[in-house]
Amino acid sequence: MTSALATAEGFASFLSQESSWLDFYRKEFGLECEPLLVCPEKRHPEVGKSFGRMIVVAQDIRMQCVFDQCQNHFNCHKHTEMELDAVVQSNDRLSASGSFAVWVRDCAEADEEHRYRSANALKQMNIFGITLLERLLYELKYFLETGKHLDVRNITLCSGSIDIEGHVPDVFWDGEKMNVGWFSPDANYGNLRTREVVL
Repeated sequence: MTSALATAEGFASFLSQESSWLDFYRKEFGLECEPLLVCPEKRHPEVGKSFGRMIVVAQDIRMQCVFDQCQNHFNCHKHTEMELDAVVQSNDRLSASGSFAVWVRDCAEADEEHRYRSANALKQMNIFGITLLERLLYELKYFLETGKHLDVRNITLCSGSIDIEGHVPDVFWDGEKMNVGWFSPDANYGNLRTREVVL
């Protein structure tokens, strides 16, 4: 009974969050996205529990497009003059073949569990981290929902992405603007943390 109830609640959460994301893409990008075919809650036992926040990545959505839309709502800065898609060409997940969803912990700050863990260390531990595109989408969606920003005290290490020089993107809010920068794949600081994802 409890298991069935948990499954029903998880599926209801999935449908509610999915509907919110479809509305988000319609309003912010003028995109009509198809509903996901498989509820991610069926694919990983932690979805809907410790990993309660869904991020939907629409097919062919681009990092620079999301960054530009963030700029339409709040101040942003990226530490490059190039478009983000030209700089960050290696990502653990791509939406070229269709929309998909990942789940992260529903926290304003990056995962406490992964402090002092570099991108290289996370890879050795087989921990999947958020990509830059997923983190930008999360920032924009979170701001539209709450009027607040993610990572006002810490920095999200987007360990699911690597730039053309082998550096790992990061994102944080400095009190005035959202910043996109880069760290060495061996960088490990207490306030530099990935957001683990489950698929």
